[in-house]
Amino acid sequence: MLSKKHRIKGKREFNSTFKEGEFFSNSYLEVRVKERDDEEKKIAFVAPVGRFRKATRRNRVKRIMKEAAGFLNEELVSGINIIFIIKKDPEEISKEERSDIIRDVLSEANILKK
Repeated sequence: MLSKKHRIKGKREFNSTFKEGEFFSNSYLEVRVKERDDEEKKIAFVAPVGRFRKATRRNRVKRIMKEAAGFLNEELVSGINIIFIIKKDPEEISKEERSDIIRDVLSEANILKK
């Protein structure tokens, strides 16, 4: 699970990452990545209302993906903001596949430690 200090907070920081960040994608996730000035790494998960109508469903989907992304603190390079936009329901796939999907899109973005 991600700690609070590793979450993107504030509208300004979120919007700048979303608008100016580099775009990477696979069939389950879209990812926006933007470099930071400091050595922090901050992450946000988004479940769009258009894909997940009910708030309880959106919260569950985000919780599932945050759990699958538990490895991120150790494996990510420092000094980046990342926004994960969830495209498909993660309950359709296994826990191991969820982590692999996240790892694949981040390796495409070249932000995992070697």
